[in-house]
Amino acid sequence: MIKNGLYVKILQCRKGSTAVCYGFDINLPRTSVQKVNETQRRTEFGVMLMKAVIALWLSLSVAFACSCFPQSANDAFCQADWVSRVKVNCFHNPHNDETGMYDVIYAITHIRIYKKPGSVSTLSSLVYTPSNGATCGLYMEVGREYLLSGTRQPDGSPHVYLCGQVTDSGFGGVSEWSNVSPALRANLTTFQC
Repeated sequence: MIKNGLYVKILQCRKGSTAVCYGFDINLPRTSVQKVNETQRRTEFGVMLMKAVIALWLSLSVAFACSCFPQSANDAFCQADWVSRVKVNCFHNPHNDETGMYDVIYAITHIRIYKKPGSVSTLSSLVYTPSNGATCGLYMEVGREYLLSGTRQPDGSPHVYLCGQVTDSGFGGVSEWSNVSPALRANLTTFQC
């Protein structure tokens, strides 16, 4: 109910009970009016607004957390420490983590190596990637073959990410070998860095 431009609420009170009306204690017989606490309303609205903003922020951060800068297949090839056609043998999530804070491990077989560091005689059969796509981790299915490129960390461990993969589209993401174009397959042996 609105009274004199203020929002008020009708309270049912017992005879002789005390109620707050416009901020003053008064004795009221049966019913009374009470100004709705403006501060409380603003606080409740602020909390609802903050929850909505946080929900939007979280959904956008998950949706846009990993954005890859477009690059040509040649540039991605040259920036990678190693590029290989691989078969995925096994997947292991040692921390049972889906947040991306820890790495998951893929056991792979290198079918054909197109690039590797000169200081390395063989590439590792284990590769590491963040456990979540929002943190640029990539997902590969066991038993499938992929064109995979990666980096070597200072400790020598090979890491792979969504960004920096050699693809036809140039927008990152791992390519299943059966989807790699014949032109890109041919270029893998002729890229100039």
